[in-house]
Amino acid sequence: MTNWLQIIPCLKAADRAFSSLAGDIEQMGAFTRAVISGYAFATNDIIAGRVKDRNDIERHLDHLLDYCYDDECHLMYSKILDESKHPGLVADYGAIYDDIWCDNTIEDDDSPI
Repeated sequence: MTNWLQIIPCLKAADRAFSSLAGDIEQMGAFTRAVISGYAFATNDIIAGRVKDRNDIERHLDHLLDYCYDDECHLMYSKILDESKHPGLVADYGAIYDDIWCDNTIEDDDSPI
């Protein structure tokens, strides 16, 4: 038989750990929003055609890739590729995005696993 009085301290410790984790997640969300807000200006310049150098655009896409888990950042990334005048860049960075963010596994119903 379990002595519930012995488990209570463990539950309290777990609750403190989860509370700390929730705080960390909230801080990361705030950080992500700040970063994306900063990237929005450069994204708008690229889309408007004020930035034309492929290296500058690639550098910006590299930065955005880290935050594409966020819908707003993913949208900025997609808009740049949609508006790009560099076909090779679109192919390269579309593939890079797929490699990082898409689940490309093929499910096989006959698989023993």
